[in-house]
Amino acid sequence: MESEVSIIVPHIVEIVHFCLEVSTDTTLSDSLRVKALSCIAFLIRLKSKTVLKHKLLSPILQAIFPVLSAAPPPGQEDPEDEENDNGDGSDSESPKHYAAQVIDTMALHMPPEKLFQQLMPSQACLSSGNPYERKGGLMCLAVLAEGCADHIRTKMLSSMLQTVCQSLSDSNQVVRSAGLFALGQFSEHLQHTYSKTKAEVTKARQRYFELMPLLLGYMSCLSHAKVGHVTKAFYALENFMENLGEEIAPYLPTLMETMLSALNTAEDLKIKELAVSAIGAIANAAKELLVPYFPPVIESLKGFLTATSEEMSPGGG
Repeated sequence: MESEVSIIVPHIVEIVHFCLEVSTDTTLSDSLRVKALSCIAFLIRLKSKTVLKHKLLSPILQAIFPVLSAAPPPGQEDPEDEENDNGDGSDSESPKHYAAQVIDTMALHMPPEKLFQQLMPSQACLSSGNPYERKGGLMCLAVLAEGCADHIRTKMLSSMLQTVCQSLSDSNQVVRSAGLFALGQFSEHLQHTYSKTKAEVTKARQRYFELMPLLLGYMSCLSHAKVGHVTKAFYALENFMENLGEEIAPYLPTLMETMLSALNTAEDLKIKELAVSAIGAIANAAKELLVPYFPPVIESLKGFLTATSEEMSPGGG
């Protein structure tokens, strides 16, 4: 279709409306709905100006938000909320995942002012009584972070951070998981500040430093959470720490206490792996500040090295 895009353009309105009908029809198979959503994202990527010219932005958003915020069938979970999820929002072939990808594509290829003008009414779902609608609103914020980074940093960072932070204390774990994913995306794409004045840089960084105590407090309460949920918490923390550098110093004792505790006491091997990865991220930021913690880290890792050697030996399990 990409090579024949000139043939498609005169019919783009009909194609988009047809794809929206297919993607929102829950009686159809997920694979067919995913193909329809992929087609919409493809058209936005190649012909975003044409989509805007024909005023298709609003109908697309109105159609895909119910897909993004739909509850899974009774007794089931969304793929990203399942126990074996890797925490980074990938590897899902569900209509919900591709609905988020449509918004992600919009953020990358459309003017943020036009996009946010249409998005803001939809964000009422963040205060909905339905946890999956709250989750949908947070997933929307998360996928906007990369494409609309400059717009968010200069105009909306405080309000969006506040929304995400509030979600971490939500009564529903599905919402808290979405909040952690959004926080990880924010840390990855919004933490770098390219403001021209020192005051703007300081203000932006202060907003992020307020998150560290929140994340640390959150990590301390995860001992009985699902592994998939813990994975998202580590994902958010690692992305946040990546850009801290020496400013990690005030948080280093608590961080290392948390990681060493997970490494030494967690029963699930996945959590131990996450702790090792996080220690690597801490070391990357802290550099020589980590030297005092080197002995207990090595001592904790000895058990891993011994177990690995035994498992890999010819006579091992």
